[in-house]
Amino acid sequence: MATILALKGVAMHYNAGSPAAVAALDGVDLDLEGGRALGVVGESGCGKSSLALTIMQTLPRRARIVGGSISLEGRDLVGLPEAELEAMRWTRISMIFQGAMNALNPVQTIGRQLIEPALRTRAQRLGQEAAKARALDLLRRVDLTDEIYRRFPHELSGGMKQRAIIAMSLMCNPAIIIADEPTTALDVVAQDRVLAQLDQIRAALGTSVILISHDIAVIVETCDTIAVMYGGQIIEAGDIREVFARPRHPYTRMLFGSVPSLRGARKPLAGIGGEPPDLMRPPPGCRFAPRCEFRIPACTAAAVPEVAVSGRHRVRCIRFEEAWPPLHDVPGGTALDSVRPER
Repeated sequence: MATILALKGVAMHYNAGSPAAVAALDGVDLDLEGGRALGVVGESGCGKSSLALTIMQTLPRRARIVGGSISLEGRDLVGLPEAELEAMRWTRISMIFQGAMNALNPVQTIGRQLIEPALRTRAQRLGQEAAKARALDLLRRVDLTDEIYRRFPHELSGGMKQRAIIAMSLMCNPAIIIADEPTTALDVVAQDRVLAQLDQIRAALGTSVILISHDIAVIVETCDTIAVMYGGQIIEAGDIREVFARPRHPYTRMLFGSVPSLRGARKPLAGIGGEPPDLMRPPPGCRFAPRCEFRIPACTAAAVPEVAVSGRHRVRCIRFEEAWPPLHDVPGGTALDSVRPER
């Protein structure tokens, strides 16, 4: 499939009010193919939400892109005038923001908020009746009734709000949807329904999805490819089946080992000791080295380049070719043995 979004060497810094900047993103390379779902996973503070805001070009004033390119359908978004970026948002790329409880305007009806992008976006510019018809169609696609169009956010459950936001993100028929922790604060039943709706919409409309989550099980259920973030970098990425079959970075392995399993013998969960790096003063060499039980002196001697393992599988680890213990020997390591089947 053709690549619809390509990030090459993207670096983004926050000005923290001191001479040192926070290197929230550092040399990020990422590809998204048309009609596919890419999962971005990692601990809190690793740069996942900063990545989403950087792609959308909706960064706060204290943030700036200091290097790299973000190519959407062959066009670099970095440095584009704001008017051109506004024309791109909603129509070519839209976003489902984290926390449905806070993402909707409490004093406007769901319907009013749904049709607003289509009424305001010059590239779409639907009339009132056409926008309403599309909004009702999208509400039905996410299993919500027409009555929801007239309701206010406080009259909806958390899962209904999140599905309404999914419908809103589709109003201008974008090529890509970025979903930033779309199941936060939802119970497991509502979470499953929201994820199922995203998957069905992607299959029906051919929309590409970037799903950001700290929950590996969510990524397994929904995505075709995976990118593991740590310390503002992509430290491992590739086809989800290949990465899960043989993760090459110690951090990826430890993430997998931290997931509880209902299968096989009971095993203790494996935590990850230590803290993520201070991105104002990142450690030399591999950013995971201070927490890695497999580190050697060479890990901290110089920056670790990204290398190709096979096909699309890439990793930042100088010891990636070594034979780690089988994942089923890792505490909790059998939790991900039900990776979704190939389509």
